[in-house]
Amino acid sequence: MSPDAAGDTFGYENRAQFYDAEYPETRDHGFLASMIEQPNSRVLIVPGGTGTTALALGAMFPDCVIHSVDIEDEMVAKASARFQASGSSNLVSVWGDMTRLEIDGPFDRVFVAREAFQMLPDDSTALSCLKALKRQLSNGGKIILDVANFDAPDAHSDLNYYDGNRTDGVRYLDCIQDFDGGHVTRHATQFLDPSGQRRFQFDYELRPQAGGPATQFSAQLSLRKYSLPALAALIDAASLSVSQILGNYDGSPFTPDSPRICCLLR
Repeated sequence: MSPDAAGDTFGYENRAQFYDAEYPETRDHGFLASMIEQPNSRVLIVPGGTGTTALALGAMFPDCVIHSVDIEDEMVAKASARFQASGSSNLVSVWGDMTRLEIDGPFDRVFVAREAFQMLPDDSTALSCLKALKRQLSNGGKIILDVANFDAPDAHSDLNYYDGNRTDGVRYLDCIQDFDGGHVTRHATQFLDPSGQRRFQFDYELRPQAGGPATQFSAQLSLRKYSLPALAALIDAASLSVSQILGNYDGSPFTPDSPRICCLLR
């Protein structure tokens, strides 16, 4: 099945119901927490998804004001409900487009979560994003830009939906999870463009907890490949400066074999 195959499209507005089961990893939370130097910092997380990262950081830093921003209305609504249920008054879930943010800043820390930046389709959009994020920074604030390094050896990859040992164009069983509303099975097919861009097709089967027929949907994802020089050029064009580049969530320096390219920007 090609990434352009016909069928019902399943977007984030639908996936919000089982998103936390589909992406359960919290491996970056400790790293992000280590980036917060003041206990009363204002923190922006973009995209914030269903609020998992904001909830974790809010529990660790109850005096921080944390804004979770997402472009999908259903993700914002689910995060808002979770924040309200937690009883935390320092967590805010709002709608926003990361390429032209207009929210209640400034912020001491701006976290661009995992591969979110790589979902932007071209240099022009990526540059607009960096400029928009810069406008949200307080004096002395930092942007933490987290990018997957597709040049790393396959054994170092930490993407839960990518496996360098898989054959491109072949459909693999990728995820089986229970969630509040039922059971989800995900198959993944990955493709490599000549440019190095990674494309994915996800095929879902949802079985409701209360019984009844299963529903099948598909969704696509494209992630741009970034080299360190390509990132540096965009960062410079946005009039930002790099204070540090790390290669993983353990704080190790970046090397060509590192699974991540974590840029700390001012």
